[in-house]
Amino acid sequence: MSLRGTTVIIFAAIILALGGTVARSREVAFQTAPLAKTSCNTPAACLTETNKGTGAAIEGISLEPKLGAYGQAAILARSEGIGGMYSFSKSSYGGEFESGGKGYALIAASDNSQGTAFLAETASNNTSPAILAISRGSGSSAAIIAESPGYALEAISQGSNAGYFETDTGTEPAIEAVSYASPGFLFQGSSPYGAVSIDTPGNGRFSGSVSATSFVTYMHEGNTVRGAFGSESTRASLEDTGTARLGNGRGIVRFDPAFAEGIDANAGYQVFLTPDGDTRGLYVAQKFAAGFVVREALGGHSSTTFDYRVVARPLGASDAILPQIEMPKRTPLPKRTR
Repeated sequence: MSLRGTTVIIFAAIILALGGTVARSREVAFQTAPLAKTSCNTPAACLTETNKGTGAAIEGISLEPKLGAYGQAAILARSEGIGGMYSFSKSSYGGEFESGGKGYALIAASDNSQGTAFLAETASNNTSPAILAISRGSGSSAAIIAESPGYALEAISQGSNAGYFETDTGTEPAIEAVSYASPGFLFQGSSPYGAVSIDTPGNGRFSGSVSATSFVTYMHEGNTVRGAFGSESTRASLEDTGTARLGNGRGIVRFDPAFAEGIDANAGYQVFLTPDGDTRGLYVAQKFAAGFVVREALGGHSSTTFDYRVVARPLGASDAILPQIEMPKRTPLPKRTR
């Protein structure tokens, strides 16, 4: 056992003898034995290593057994300035972190309430991602775990996509969002062109249109949840159905105010009638923005009920018939091989 490991065990034994406990919290507190310290006071780096070969400039390896929730750190960097550790490379990777055990390859923490634990940035002419995280594990393993009282993960891109997520398992989601707030939001996205949000009850709101190959709704039948397929139409439409009465061969149907305000009456609408009794036939004698008039054919004077169905264009909707949809295309990121 190394001298550093012996020192840690003796230190833990002294705490237990005094009635204390060894901390095993999720706080990022690396337990290290006292090391020889050096200091400098210069705007340049205190330590500079240059490797003109193919190896690493600085390599840190920790063989210390796991003492806390995170274990020992191979490299521990602290700074009162901009960053604890700065890595730059003109070739492939500016920095590479790898864990061969069950621990984390990289841990970033900030004790400042306004601080950022981790910041990744690329040059404006660089098309590669600022962060590339790959998890080859299965089950509950994750490529990125972000925890924060505020924004856990924020992605900003001046290029095409701020974030790209991919999964090969077929059973695990590429993106999983969990919120324990009620009411709360699982996902919110906004831009100058529109917005989308999904709240914790599962309600989705979209400022634009939704395109899908099929639409299935869910309805509860006791303890059973059943699916129902949504109807499809060649153009945008808003429908209303109801039952009205024909008196002495004449009837008037007045739209509900909410329906009347939601349709474009100037674009016209269609009315389909079905009498509930014996008549000479029914027809729509007059249409107006707030409703329509129904009469019996051939001057009939029947008094009976009838069903109606109104199909109108939603206010502000396009009149395009089966519009062509341009699906976004992108080239997936190449999979990294070792």
